Amino acid sequence: MCIATGRPWASFRHHPDSGCHRPVAGAHRQGGGGDGTGRSSADDGLKKATRAGGELLDSISASVAVIRDFNTQIASATEEQAAVTAEVGSNLNSIADLAKNTASGAEATDKATIHLTEEVEALQGRIMQFQLGGRMLDLESAKSKHQNWKVQLEGAVACLSQQRDHAHSGPGRITHPL
Repeated sequence: MCIATGRPWASFRHHPDSGCHRPVAGAHRQGGGGDGTGRSSADDGLKKATRAGGELLDSISASVAVIRDFNTQIASATEEQAAVTAEVGSNLNSIADLAKNTASGAEATDKATIHLTEEVEALQGRIMQFQLGGRMLDLESAKSKHQNWKVQLEGAVACLSQQRDHAHSGPGRITHPL
């Protein structure tokens, strides 16, 4: 034990320049005297530090494995997202092409409708110019007259059929309808 400081000799080291002994940093904290308990404390501390370092390395390794799994999942999701994005882009191009084709078809239909409308108007003008017996032909009147004639014709046919059926059912008499 040093008389000047009251510290154990194990806590000093020799300083080569001065020839005197200087305290070892942290030696007074570890305690221990000349009986070897300081060495045992150092060994225990070293074991604890080694164990803590091993646990820390195990923890770091586990964290690296988790991060590696996350990176794998992110890479997989990125690939899937890229594939979906490419498919969406392709579908959008297809939709744009269909829209262009539909617009072209609608434009062609519009032109054809305009042309047919002009043709119908021209034909109606020609029909209106058609004259029958010096007067203009009224299609509605002609249709009505045709319907009346049809009804009269059907009535005459029905009358003839009845007379014929009646003539055949009588006692040998045949009558003529007119």
